[in-house]
Amino acid sequence: MTTAALEDREGSLWIALLGGGLARWLGNWEWEAWTKKQGLPSDLIWSIRRDRKGALWVGTSLGLARLEGRGLLRTWTKSEGLGGDNVRWLGETSDGAIWAVMKPGSVARIDPVSAKIRLFGASDGLPCGTSHRGFIDHLDRLWIATNCGVFRSDRPSAAGHFNRIDQPASLGIAVWSIAEDQQGTMWITTPEGLWRLTGGQWRQYGKADGLLADDPYVIAIAADGALWLRHRLGAGVERVEFSGDRLVRSTAIVPVDAMSHEVTAFHGFDAAGRFWRGSANGVSVLAGGSWRYLSMEDGLIWNDTDGEAFWADADGSVWIGTSGGLAHYRPPSGSSPGPLVGEPVITKLQMDQKSRILHAEFSSLSYKSEQLVRFAFRLDGDHSTDATERVISLAGLGPGRHRLEIQSQVRDGSVSTKVAAEVQVDPKWWETW
Repeated sequence: MTTAALEDREGSLWIALLGGGLARWLGNWEWEAWTKKQGLPSDLIWSIRRDRKGALWVGTSLGLARLEGRGLLRTWTKSEGLGGDNVRWLGETSDGAIWAVMKPGSVARIDPVSAKIRLFGASDGLPCGTSHRGFIDHLDRLWIATNCGVFRSDRPSAAGHFNRIDQPASLGIAVWSIAEDQQGTMWITTPEGLWRLTGGQWRQYGKADGLLADDPYVIAIAADGALWLRHRLGAGVERVEFSGDRLVRSTAIVPVDAMSHEVTAFHGFDAAGRFWRGSANGVSVLAGGSWRYLSMEDGLIWNDTDGEAFWADADGSVWIGTSGGLAHYRPPSGSSPGPLVGEPVITKLQMDQKSRILHAEFSSLSYKSEQLVRFAFRLDGDHSTDATERVISLAGLGPGRHRLEIQSQVRDGSVSTKVAAEVQVDPKWWETW
């Protein structure tokens, strides 16, 4: 039972619990979440899609769910004919049908009226054992990236039969993902690099052509037409610019680090053009040349995000899939989330004249990301020292006045202003001669 509630100046909601102490609601008004407790088939989210009627479709590791408003309307699982448990991609054709790619499994169509499932396999022109992702182009054609090439249905709303398009033999090894730019050019990634298809002509790009790595995996196309490629075997994300079929420039957005085991789980853009990247340690947002990091400390349901589980709504909010549930984030007033700064405050300063030991305690006036605030101190203008705790003891001080300075920083954000306090060390009687 709650007995009182208070919203502080940073928007955090504090709740008094009868006999249970005090609680702070993380991400109040900005974050909300759905898990198995709210009816999802699983907490592991693989894909997200908003349909033209406003319903949100969520692909999980144990089936598919449809949400409308704040209610869970329907779920589909393998036992109900879905064809697989892991729903790795979702798309919508012009007739309102939802298409799903299961891995392992097959390709499924959910009828917009009856909600019945139709599976597509070898008899429908999809002979490959594994389909990775799909894509619906501006002509309403459905493309499927498989482990034996690219297949396409030119009339998925009608017959739905798939055909293997003319393609280089090397694409028969595997195709990872497919995208289309504003000019109608198709872009395809494979284990051998990036491919461009326009007017029936193919062209391949790799590291020798200017890419920063030979493992482009998933493509996101920015409003300016640049391709943002995330790498398959690392955390790297690069922005690639073309002039016609000529690769002009490739810029590292997230640098490639061969020594790192981190990967980029998803990447994409929201309605305001901000770039979002998911990882095993939360999400990061790039806006105006500055990064902002969001994690469970901010209200995210779980830090470990999952592949392609990202959807940007037109109102500026985003949906994020994690291994612990589905998260919905609304940036304050639709603005870019700015870097957090936890201004420090010295809460206690005590000088023991006998031992000449200075005891100091300090904290931050901000409770947002309170566990991620780091402090540093320096005495009398000397070099700064990181403080692992919020309490320090300094010995060996000589007679006279001493100045202690404290600074703080949240994650890798801006360093705060300095706060300072002075103490007087009294001289011993022999130090007065």
